Amino acid sequence: MSLDDVVRRAREGLPVKVPALAEASGRSRNALYQAIKRGELEAVWLGRAAVVPGDAALRLLGMKPNVSAPQASEPLAA
Repeated sequence: MSLDDVVRRAREGLPVKVPALAEASGRSRNALYQAIKRGELEAVWLGRAAVVPGDAALRLLGMKPNVSAPQASEPLAA
């Protein structure tokens, strides 16, 4: 998966598999799994596969995570 594909997927709020994120970031899969083990990278295990939430993937790539929409209790700017 290319860097553009990973960024697009993460910006859509979809999780990214560790091997794809490793390829896009230029890091090894092992380095990312170790970062997950140390608690430095957020991930969810789905069976034997680890997936990284989109916001965490964007932060790893040095990009700003998506800005969340205002909550119902927050006034909208006029």
